[in-house]
Amino acid sequence: MTTQSFDLEDLYNKVAAAIVNVDFAKFWEGFKPLKFALYNETECFFDGRFIEKTPEFCANTAIEYRGKMIAIWNVQQEMPISVFASKIIHEMFHGFQKERGWDCWADEMEALYRYRYSEENLNVKLHENRLLLDMLEDFDADKYRELLACRKYRSERFPYEFSYECCGEEIEGSANYVEWQVLRQLDENEAEKVDRGNGG
Repeated sequence: MTTQSFDLEDLYNKVAAAIVNVDFAKFWEGFKPLKFALYNETECFFDGRFIEKTPEFCANTAIEYRGKMIAIWNVQQEMPISVFASKIIHEMFHGFQKERGWDCWADEMEALYRYRYSEENLNVKLHENRLLLDMLEDFDADKYRELLACRKYRSERFPYEFSYECCGEEIEGSANYVEWQVLRQLDENEAEKVDRGNGG
């Protein structure tokens, strides 16, 4: 299905109706819904009407538009409305992070030339991920201490790479948490599918 075949207005209205049923207060103190826009290659639907699609509508993210933070989504594939709503709210949370002044955003341009792909760093990080996965099933104090030791080692041995990764963990990890909680409110079945798809 091409992007042009989606009825943005209809999709927007369905997603907006789902978002109304979400209790934002349960996710993060002070988090409230933002306005959002859906767009494709040629059209952009925002706040109940079609608007001109400008260059700032790029990717799935949160942007400042006319002085306010909004969530935006490039509609390219079909998905259940509950999943769509959870992804829009994920982007709304990025807007909330920016409004609240979270200062842990990674400098992606700098990382293009500074981040070094070290086999050792990535192997230790993979081990950390396996420890985390094990502890999701059954918490173990020894594994937790091992995880902390691995992270300390990487922070000292690979300080730039570790710092860059931590930024992603904080920004995206918290937004992913919100996204999954939205799914649990709207559609337990879809939440289970997402959990399985993320290894948890």
